[in-house]
Amino acid sequence: MKNLFHVNGPLIQFFLTLRDFVVLNILWIIFCIPIITIGASTSALYAVTFKIAQDKDTYVGKQFMNAFKENVRQATKIELILFIPALCLGFGLFFWATFESVVGTVISTLCIIFLLMIIGTAIYAFPLLGRYENTTLQTIRNSLYFCMNNKPFTLIFMLLIAGGFILNVLTAPTAVIMCFFGYSFIAYINSYLMLKILKKWENPQTKEHQDSVSETTEEELSNDIVTAEPISETQNDVNESIPTDSK
Repeated sequence: MKNLFHVNGPLIQFFLTLRDFVVLNILWIIFCIPIITIGASTSALYAVTFKIAQDKDTYVGKQFMNAFKENVRQATKIELILFIPALCLGFGLFFWATFESVVGTVISTLCIIFLLMIIGTAIYAFPLLGRYENTTLQTIRNSLYFCMNNKPFTLIFMLLIAGGFILNVLTAPTAVIMCFFGYSFIAYINSYLMLKILKKWENPQTKEHQDSVSETTEEELSNDIVTAEPISETQNDVNESIPTDSK
């Protein structure tokens, strides 16, 4: 019973972790308000939740702000690169869905498929930006690769994020939960699951990575993923990289 209220006890640690999620959630919402900074705010959110998922020391406010400032330009570029074609596909879907014909059905279906690919790419892009140093286009390319080659995980991420937005408009109590710590908690779950994917490339000695390499030629791997340099201490203290065959 004494350990329950100890500074390192489970009860105190629970409330400290809850505090971190609340701070992260509020920061993420505030920095999403300008709309154009949603990508940078999301990359900063994941930069911190990756650390929490790895049980690393976190100073959520400071680390969020540092990550936001370092990634804001690149995140905005990625946001625009993905948003513009998504907007065009959304317009195309709305337009062709009004036609009751085979052509309209085919084009509408293609619009949905490509729109889901862009959404899936975005789901990986901002977390990868928060974790690794890389060029804008290569970050998008890596994100598309992970999206297409980890479809079960991609579907889970989509459902979790969609579920969060649904809870936000479902009832007043669920909206309060989402506004206080819901989004940051979903990002934490996504980070925990995403690390299972990324670790296969950060640690090529693992069995999972060796199995995946055996199914893909060396040339295909080098064309799909390039080396991503780890982010330095000032950029979220990450010591891992994605070790793959360079071009």
